[in-house]
Amino acid sequence: MQTPTARLILPPLIAAIVAFVLLVLASSGDRASGIGNAPPECFSGEDHAEDGTSAPTNLTLSWSPYWQNGQLISAITYLAWEDNSNDELCFIVEFSSIGGGYQSTHVADANELTISMSSFGCETYRVYALTATGRSAYSNEVSINQNCNPGPPTHARPRGDLNCDGAVNAIDSLFVLRRDAGLDVSLPDGCLPLNVRVVFWAGGDSRERSDLNCDETTSPVDALVALRFDAGLDTGLPLGCYPLDTLVVPALA
Repeated sequence: MQTPTARLILPPLIAAIVAFVLLVLASSGDRASGIGNAPPECFSGEDHAEDGTSAPTNLTLSWSPYWQNGQLISAITYLAWEDNSNDELCFIVEFSSIGGGYQSTHVADANELTISMSSFGCETYRVYALTATGRSAYSNEVSINQNCNPGPPTHARPRGDLNCDGAVNAIDSLFVLRRDAGLDVSLPDGCLPLNVRVVFWAGGDSRERSDLNCDETTSPVDALVALRFDAGLDTGLPLGCYPLDTLVVPALA
């Protein structure tokens, strides 16, 4: 419950943060990225409605793990499918882990029928074709069920909870801005520094704690991501960048 003083201070504080972030973004120019030959539309992370395009079929999966002393050290997942459309821009690969919904993870160029990626051994995949007017229905689903964890460890925290208060809010954006400006970032005891790399509790790529938009830097853009999440707005995270409420743990060195 906020005190009367907090209610008076937070609204103008948030407004000031938003104004500063927007000023920086306006001066930084447009940013675009792409992989392979797929157009930028394939990397927007937007939801698309079905447009009647024929869905990929016969999705198959093979898994190549490397075990050491009973522990999964690394693994590669290979996916293959049949292309039933003739106007796709690309194929979007989605995955789901235990207890979570689907999210986009990889993009394959038009007419590509295979893709490989690292995985931790407890996932379900599906694929759809993206066109200029929408998307196809989903392919069949395929799963790996060989390294499933029962749930996140007790020390896991939401990825966007930078000050370790149990929530992702506008205060977290202040910590991003202070680190970006080279100022002191005082965190509570037991709260990991912002340059410590963390990873989704069940595996995946690691990121520094303050790199909220997964571009391998800390900048006012990350502060804007936290503010948009706190306001219930779309954060616009790229493919493969976990939502701010995803539970993470310190990455192994």
